[in-house]
Amino acid sequence: MSLRRRGPARGTRRAWLAVAAVTAALVGFNGAAVAGGLVTGRQIKNGTVESVDLMTNRGVAGSDVHDGTLSPDKFASLPAGPQGPAGQQGPPGPNGLDNFNYEQAPFSVDKDSDGLRMVPCPSGTIVVGGGASSDSTLFRTVASHPLANGSGWQVIGHNDSALNPVDAFAWAVCVSVQ
Repeated sequence: MSLRRRGPARGTRRAWLAVAAVTAALVGFNGAAVAGGLVTGRQIKNGTVESVDLMTNRGVAGSDVHDGTLSPDKFASLPAGPQGPAGQQGPPGPNGLDNFNYEQAPFSVDKDSDGLRMVPCPSGTIVVGGGASSDSTLFRTVASHPLANGSGWQVIGHNDSALNPVDAFAWAVCVSVQ
């Protein structure tokens, strides 16, 4: 009796071939499905996707766009749509400034000294600005500010001349608010 081995039985060989074929088919189908579902923007080279690539029966929806990825400059090349209908007129705004007054007060500053001048606002108004001016280049403003109660403006100016007094004037802008 000879015990020579000829290989696996014919039925076993067929079973292995069937298992191999099914495994290959599953890996092939699964690989295509995985590739279609896992492609992200990081895997796409810039400039390779065009609008025709995005055309589907459903188009691109808001859910396809991540927050913060679209900015107004991305839409600059798109044509403008038609103008919409005019809206309703809004309510009237609050009353503005009334009774605008520009008040001035001249003053003279002795040589090499400081001079103070206050400019009052008319009754019923408040100060919203002020300052000082002079034609002399030897006059310089040391301080310029509203009075604490808003009733006028105060200026302190200095005369840099060692010889003569200089003339200047202080001014205030006063308004009444209704």
